[in-house]
Amino acid sequence: MSALLRDRLADKRMLIVLDNVADAGQVRPLPGDGGLVLVTSRSQLRGLVAREGARRIDRGGFDTTDAAALLVSSVGSDRVEAEPGHSSNSPSCAVGSRWRWRWQPSGASRFPDTSLAELVRELRNHRDRLDALTDPQDGSTDLRAAFSWSYRALRPDDARVFRSLSLHPGADLSLPAAAALIGASIGAARASLDRLVAVHLLGQQRPARYQFHDLLRVYAAERAREESGETEQASALCRLFDWYLHTAIAARRFVRPDPRLRPVLEAPESTVTGQDFPDHDEALGWFESERANLVAVIEYATEHGYLEHSWLVARPAVYTMVAVRTQERQAGSGCSRRRSVFPARRVVRAGKTAPIRMPSWR
Repeated sequence: MSALLRDRLADKRMLIVLDNVADAGQVRPLPGDGGLVLVTSRSQLRGLVAREGARRIDRGGFDTTDAAALLVSSVGSDRVEAEPGHSSNSPSCAVGSRWRWRWQPSGASRFPDTSLAELVRELRNHRDRLDALTDPQDGSTDLRAAFSWSYRALRPDDARVFRSLSLHPGADLSLPAAAALIGASIGAARASLDRLVAVHLLGQQRPARYQFHDLLRVYAAERAREESGETEQASALCRLFDWYLHTAIAARRFVRPDPRLRPVLEAPESTVTGQDFPDHDEALGWFESERANLVAVIEYATEHGYLEHSWLVARPAVYTMVAVRTQERQAGSGCSRRRSVFPARRVVRAGKTAPIRMPSWR
């Protein structure tokens, strides 16, 4: 049948659409010589790009302008103008979320007496978000079913990695942090994460940094609650917290190396090895790139009973912030250049509720 199709299409100028392709093998060899073949897939189909010279076009999410325009076209400008604050917040919480924005205008138009603020609050409820985005009368809108097609096709190890990544409390994570979280080597973690990126179950905006689409994060967290035991999840979180602790201590030692002026922080024994830094700039750069994640880790650990980790991770973070600002004052910079290196008050507020286990002082 495939050969017959290619024979009939030979030398004809046609547009052929091959929808929802699972892998490159399903479309090889590409039909027709004089036409155009449009392939849609959940996978990046990297092989078609490499061997057949295909041009890959990634569908990005809505930006704020597009999201706002869609909302206005669905519910009308009068309703949007009546709630300017909430309508402007709606696009900001839906940037990159095509699925969500297909639903929100529909929900807003179905319930004209419901305020946009209430609809936004419903979407921000992480546990109920997938339910809110599903039309009970139309099974084709079930996001869980759509996500499950890609999830069920994963290797068992990659499925476990997908679930485990949802445990990270920050907005994104680095490759070393992911390796610690899943309990794998850097090489094995990179390979697994790359396979998740290839099927669009994970995003990668920069080399060695990864993030979930917000709806996929909710789905991954659901899978983790249903398929991963509490012991497995707790072990993964402890490895992650240990990694942040050991790495923060290693980076802290570069920021203020004078032993007369700094406490010697000693982390508890762990099977996790923290990240090493060759110099001061690399160490400070790590604190700057991870400051939001450090705050998220400290607050999550405090709220969920990992109190020792909360306190221990907070100490090197606060010490670093103080050291950096002290050095800048001494250099006459007025602290303006790196004023936002680390939000010390949030860290202290999160960490002070934990029982204090003082480090060694020398």
